[in-house]
Amino acid sequence: ERMVDELDAQVYPDGWQVELSSGYHQVDIINYQWLIDVCKAFDQPVPAAFYTALEKMHAVNVLCSMPDGRLPDVNDGGWAEVAPLMRSAVEDFPQRADFRWAFTRGAEGQPPAQTSLAFPYAGYYVMRTGWQPDAVWALLDAGHFGYGHQHEDKLNLLLHAYGRLLLGEAGNYAYDASEMRRYVLSTRAHNTVRVDGEDQNRRANYGREHFDVNQPSDGSLTISPARDVAAGTYAEGYGPSVDCSVTHHRQVIFYKQGVPGLDPCLLVIDRFAVADGGPHHYQWLWHFAGDQAETTGITARSTDAGQPNLTILPAALPGLSLALVTGQAEPWQGWKAIKDHQQGEYVPAATAIYEATAAGPFRQATLLYPTRPGQTCPVVSLELTAEDSVRLTLANGQTLDF
Repeated sequence: ERMVDELDAQVYPDGWQVELSSGYHQVDIINYQWLIDVCKAFDQPVPAAFYTALEKMHAVNVLCSMPDGRLPDVNDGGWAEVAPLMRSAVEDFPQRADFRWAFTRGAEGQPPAQTSLAFPYAGYYVMRTGWQPDAVWALLDAGHFGYGHQHEDKLNLLLHAYGRLLLGEAGNYAYDASEMRRYVLSTRAHNTVRVDGEDQNRRANYGREHFDVNQPSDGSLTISPARDVAAGTYAEGYGPSVDCSVTHHRQVIFYKQGVPGLDPCLLVIDRFAVADGGPHHYQWLWHFAGDQAETTGITARSTDAGQPNLTILPAALPGLSLALVTGQAEPWQGWKAIKDHQQGEYVPAATAIYEATAAGPFRQATLLYPTRPGQTCPVVSLELTAEDSVRLTLANGQTLDF
């Protein structure tokens, strides 16, 4: 009875475990599966609530998986392959063709019917072109801080395309007091925005006694045949003083069918509301999954030979600067963990850092354009036009208004 009750406290209605970690999500599944195994071994009935919860939790693993069959490394998670995690799922839920599809790496069963989908309680919003290995996939984290093992990473964005992770993050590192551990927990290690040189600080006001598993997130996802639009807001303060002068709203528009002249791509719109009316300094961070990258003006691109690559192109805000950082020690920046929880297991990762100072409310737009091996991004500039519009200029002189 206690373990049945605990499911109501530990699992969101959308199936995510309350720590919102792709790693600790598996801990809950495994612990309940052990109990099921014991019940079966001694011919005892298995509580129906176990199966109800575990089916939702297994579905999370399938529905969030990247096109290469791995999970995204959210919070203290890991880039774990989904197939081995589904062994008990196919036994306990033989009617689920999508579970068998994931377990057999596509050899049997069928992929899920839906492609893009929202986890409205967890606040994870998954967008994809399909279930093929070369599909384009993105995830926006617009959810709660989580019950434990949290990173200061709201509005973080990940991108996988054409068989490769292109926009990653620092990942999960050993639970020690190192610079690398502090880095992976920080906003600096994720694809979001720092304000006035400070990280997000949800931890300062976090209280488990106020935790409500039935509270939805404040994000959203709108799905249509041509495009998906995910959005979320960060208004919980920056730095040790938890300064709430700036509210960050992020909208990710995924043109999953492409448009004339463009393949599938993402347009990221960041809007900032300012309570004190004064100027603030903003820092956009974008973490390439590899260590090879270059810049031209304010355009940053990964340059891994023979591989899919990513071009990052923002609008030219007044005073906007770009620095490309790889394996920097002071301050610690441009690294990624390569083995979860293992000391010393990290390598350099190229990180594009854009900075600008602005007074009052304003917006910024950034194009994320994945390319197949040998291709180049056809867009040469992005311009903010009307309050709700941008203009892209292509290398052939064509302009596209969005």
